[in-house]
Amino acid sequence: MDSFRLCMDNFTFCMDFTRPCLDILLSILDNSDSSLDYDPLSLDFSHTRVDNPPLSNLNAQLFTFKTICLSLTCILLYNEINLRMEVAYLILLPHAKSPELLTLESLLPRLSPRSPQFQELSDYYERTLSGYIGEISLDYYLRIASIHEVILLHGLRMTHENNTFQIDTLVMLPSFFLIIEVKNFRGEVIMDPHSLQMIRDDEVFPNPLLQADVQKLHLGNVLAAAGFPPIPIYTLAVFTHKKVLLRKAAAETDILVSQVLPQRIAQLQSDYRKKRYSRTDLLQVGRMLKKRHTPKQFRGPVERQHIQNGVRCPSCKESFMNWQRRTWRCTHCKATDRSAHLIALADYARIFQPEITNQDARTFLRLPTSASAYHLLKKSGYQKIGQNRGRKYIITL
Repeated sequence: MDSFRLCMDNFTFCMDFTRPCLDILLSILDNSDSSLDYDPLSLDFSHTRVDNPPLSNLNAQLFTFKTICLSLTCILLYNEINLRMEVAYLILLPHAKSPELLTLESLLPRLSPRSPQFQELSDYYERTLSGYIGEISLDYYLRIASIHEVILLHGLRMTHENNTFQIDTLVMLPSFFLIIEVKNFRGEVIMDPHSLQMIRDDEVFPNPLLQADVQKLHLGNVLAAAGFPPIPIYTLAVFTHKKVLLRKAAAETDILVSQVLPQRIAQLQSDYRKKRYSRTDLLQVGRMLKKRHTPKQFRGPVERQHIQNGVRCPSCKESFMNWQRRTWRCTHCKATDRSAHLIALADYARIFQPEITNQDARTFLRLPTSASAYHLLKKSGYQKIGQNRGRKYIITL
């Protein structure tokens, strides 16, 4: 019993010893204006000196226990500092082209203009790429906004209760969450206050703020289902193109151009000051949302007869290449490239499937012999499954 009481006394002593260091460092990290309770120059470290005489068994055990307590406290200190630095401005889900967008980039250069899907897919690709570029352009205004302890998730796409929704940019702050619906339109855009529709060149589009409100509803349901406490969720619709002429009611402050975003965020921070989530809560929510993120996949199919085979020249991108003397040679610009087939095989994986046989590789790459296909597939280092004619290679992207 006495030994246990001594151990607990030493544990309390160790925590009392390291807590001043923790408070000092965390006060610095928090930029606190309040006076510190401890002077680092007045801390007494004399008790850490080890006496020269040999330790008794009990004293040795207590010394070991004290060392363990100090080590654990240092670990806690490191984790707390790391947490606070990590959440200062954390992009938990960075910008990334979706598998759908990457597939379209591989498919369209190979798709024959005579395909009945060519124009539809080309228009869809341009709209999708424009939206992606608009989301990236918003980063500058988010960085110059006075926001701290923030977690960002870009292009978050989830399914909840059979409802799939996507948030262009989610800004997570301790006092509120902000959903930003990004539109990269150019030209005159009219927000009709009566029909609540968006009009551009006599073409009608859904109101982006109403779209964001639907996402807000879904996000709130996801947080509630995961057991997180309620937090205010605000929505904005931001137009990012430099040549957009936005016509809207003056009182509509939540539909804006990107240059106004920093001021609008500052106003929201002034309106929502009560902290609802701690740093740990923000990280838990952010990691949960990231784990549920499901990027959009391309939904075909496209008729195989309209997709061109071959290795496109990475230099001029105007023609296909031929395999001659263990290298690829462009018939248009005469460029040579030993690894151009890797780009073509990545196209195959995105358009069709990641598994490919020797015969399929020979056909798609327009190779003269099966031996050439075997040589290139083996050299690529892809994982192999099966044996002999049933062997398949797994194309890694």
